Amino acid sequence: MVAMSCGLVTTATAGTASAGHVGCGDVITQDTTLDSDVGSCDGTALVIGADNVTLDLGGFRVIGDGDGDAPGILVEDRQGVVVTGGRVERFGSGVAIVGGSGNTVTKVETVDNIGNGDFGDGILIDNSSNNLLSKNVARGNGPYGGISLLGSSSFNTIEKNLVEFNNILSSPTGPQQDDGIRLENGANNNLISKNSVYDNGLDGIALFADTFDNVVERNDIRRNGAHDQVHRQGDGIAVFNRSSGNLIEKNTVFDNGANGIFLRGPITSRSGAIIPGATSNEVLNNKTGNNGPIPGPGGARYDLRDNNPDCDANRWFGNTYLTAFPECTAVGGHGPKAG
Repeated sequence: MVAMSCGLVTTATAGTASAGHVGCGDVITQDTTLDSDVGSCDGTALVIGADNVTLDLGGFRVIGDGDGDAPGILVEDRQGVVVTGGRVERFGSGVAIVGGSGNTVTKVETVDNIGNGDFGDGILIDNSSNNLLSKNVARGNGPYGGISLLGSSSFNTIEKNLVEFNNILSSPTGPQQDDGIRLENGANNNLISKNSVYDNGLDGIALFADTFDNVVERNDIRRNGAHDQVHRQGDGIAVFNRSSGNLIEKNTVFDNGANGIFLRGPITSRSGAIIPGATSNEVLNNKTGNNGPIPGPGGARYDLRDNNPDCDANRWFGNTYLTAFPECTAVGGHGPKAG
């Protein structure tokens, strides 16, 4: 699986918004509460143009034209920004945080944001740190993720979000690559906690290659990846090659298309080089069951699966399961357990 980088090139050309009534392309430089819907907009609807600004959507909608070529709300190289309280729909990505740090997106619905190339997420964090995404809804976005962290995004908290039905094919014939929550190469030291992740196209939560020291804990992850695509079906939690130091703890993982929790093993590249698997991770006290119910590509499926020989330096302990492979994944655990 190859990470899709969502490189952003954006330009704000419109005037500065005043508090209250704003229109497509406005730049927000002071605390602003919308007094009406904004859109439909061609390109980015609202650009945050100052630090420590609160944009309260006031329960209104920010609406794109469906072209998928720009984010709806752009927070670029800013600190201390808060976006809250409304709905963003029909852009390439709903809300994009690019660079900067310490921003918050809360109680925002991002719905039907479908990118046509660089974009394709409900909420996107790109090379930014110490941001909080909390109590949002990400539904029907794609083809990359409901919530995506790109580049060296670090020390972000993704908590208590509902991430569901992000199930957009990358093309009319696939492959399916739309994850619920997606950490791309280099994302580190992020907390993914207490999210509800349901019915997304590929993996519920995916930690791509070279992600490290992230914590994935207390999430409820169900029915992801059961779409019988030729590419592969999705796992509840997937940890890819060369990812290390991640903690996966106290999650509930049931009824996903392929494996429940899957740590990838070493593979041989086309040039013959050996690419190490996901090692030195901890998988502790998770509840799993009935994953891999639909036959499909990728071989046998398990609630707990580690493709490294003897689990290598991964530590599995205290997980409940119906099926587990190899034996080292079942240490201290038992099954079955009701979901």
